Amino acid sequence: MSTETSGYRRFSATAPGDFLDEVTAEIPKGKFSAWVFEAMREKRERDNLAALVAEMDDAHGPADDTAVARAAELLG
Repeated sequence: MSTETSGYRRFSATAPGDFLDEVTAEIPKGKFSAWVFEAMREKRERDNLAALVAEMDDAHGPADDTAVARAAELLG
């Protein structure tokens, strides 16, 4: 179910109650929607990055472990 207001849509989701209790206890009051949006956005970014890495692996083969370690070191 979703309803739209000013470009935003309200939706419902289902998750295990104990997980929701744990997570919502950590989210500041009134910030649940923003927290969920940020989590969804970050998940999409990780998925897009994983797809890009897979595409690059297909085109050029897997990255060299030494080069990956050096890049991680430089990027901190």
